[in-house]
Amino acid sequence: SCAVIPATIASLNMEAAMSVMRERGDTGTARRLLQLAVDADPLDPQPHVALAQLHFDAGRRRSRNRAELTTTAIHELDEAIRLDPENPK
Repeated sequence: SCAVIPATIASLNMEAAMSVMRERGDTGTARRLLQLAVDADPLDPQPHVALAQLHFDAGRRRSRNRAELTTTAIHELDEAIRLDPENPK
């Protein structure tokens, strides 16, 4: 039952991040919320997948920092796969 609280916090932060992105396009707040989800439940691959998508999208929109954003996105995907190798998304 102790594992339920971190998973719930992570899920709530994920939902909030998606809502902020959908409603306001606020990538900075979404990134912080997704990082809080990672911190709350470090074994959940989903926040890493969402962070990767956020960084890939940002890299497509900006020519400056594109390589850095792409590298960060790949790192997040690698972490998601490490956490759940049977279910790469």
